[in-house]
Amino acid sequence: MYTKPFKIISFLFSMSLIGLPFSASALELAPTSLEFNNSTPLKTVQLMNDTDKTVTIQAKAYVWTLDKNKQILVPTTDLFPSPTIFKIAPSKEQTIRIGLFVKNTGNKVKTYRIDLKELPTKDDESQHKKVSDIKILYNITFPVFSYPDTKVDNAWHWNKAKDSVQFTNTGGYVLSLRQLKFINAKGKSHSETPVRYILPNQTVSFPVAKDSNVTAVEQTLSNLITTNKSKVTLYK
Repeated sequence: MYTKPFKIISFLFSMSLIGLPFSASALELAPTSLEFNNSTPLKTVQLMNDTDKTVTIQAKAYVWTLDKNKQILVPTTDLFPSPTIFKIAPSKEQTIRIGLFVKNTGNKVKTYRIDLKELPTKDDESQHKKVSDIKILYNITFPVFSYPDTKVDNAWHWNKAKDSVQFTNTGGYVLSLRQLKFINAKGKSHSETPVRYILPNQTVSFPVAKDSNVTAVEQTLSNLITTNKSKVTLYK
């Protein structure tokens, strides 16, 4: 689980003929993900306003799931953030309580996301209409994982397709490829972009040239509880 606070950058653009000047500021969220089990129905996160203005934030909860291997967000009442609408003054912070009201009775990790979205104020709208500024509002989403009481299988596999190498999460954990390197028959290798979250039953494809002849994968794989480094031989 990633718990280090991070900053979300927001820019205020002012259109001009000679350029596009901007001022930057940030919000800080800690932790950046939450994990629940059936005996811990309440967690909290801290949102810090490191800007020079008061911001109004709306919090919403979503089930984070798959539809034909595409990740989608569906509004849910399983998870409830409180408060749902709040203001944070400059250099102040807000505690957000997250309650999980539905137990996980299955054999897979349930996945959710909390969306924290800045709401425009009337002053913002009138000001930017007058000066033709473009205001990009803060929008932060972070994952929430609900673990069952039963044993969760940690299973996955690689396979070679016509023009790609594919990783499939066949178990019940959410997986994270922290480091990834493809190796060909001559021993040459190249690194691939890590994948932070791979949901149960999700397949991730990595395009490769037809003549690349990838024969193995070196990976650092985490199920968000343990992390292991291994080398996997690929077969046609």
